[in-house]
Amino acid sequence: MKFTKTFILFISILLLASACIGDKEMKTLEKKAPVSLALFNEILELDTKLFDAFNARDLESVDQFFSKDLEFYHDQEGLLKYEQNMTVMKSLLSGETKVTRKLIEGSLEVYPINNYGAIQIGKHAFYNQNPGEAIQLMGKYKFTHVWQKKDGQWQITRILSYDH
Repeated sequence: MKFTKTFILFISILLLASACIGDKEMKTLEKKAPVSLALFNEILELDTKLFDAFNARDLESVDQFFSKDLEFYHDQEGLLKYEQNMTVMKSLLSGETKVTRKLIEGSLEVYPINNYGAIQIGKHAFYNQNPGEAIQLMGKYKFTHVWQKKDGQWQITRILSYDH
């Protein structure tokens, strides 16, 4: 009789533990819904426009998305200010090697910043293609953009680029 109670208690603890572990694993797999679907869609549209211009090598259009007080923090290159960033952009967009960027589907997160704008977090992949060669993946990286909405216009004021 004692064996049966101990066995039942043991099985009960095992079932409870596995249920808790399963629930915890499920929560990590759940996709968090955007705080504001309208804001999420607006930032996604801005991201699309920015990188459509980047992929088309349209420096003038790319420039419009960056604030003049931009700070770009790169885990390997360090801090770039607006002018340095635009010099890098000009080099990337005018060189022989074509660089393209794609947002990794399902990675985008957007959070509002009260009385300022939004934080955009995601992962993106960069590809390069030398003349006459196949497109090659350069890498997949994480990024955070801080967008400011000022006088009805959105611009990126801070960039964090990491996990290179």
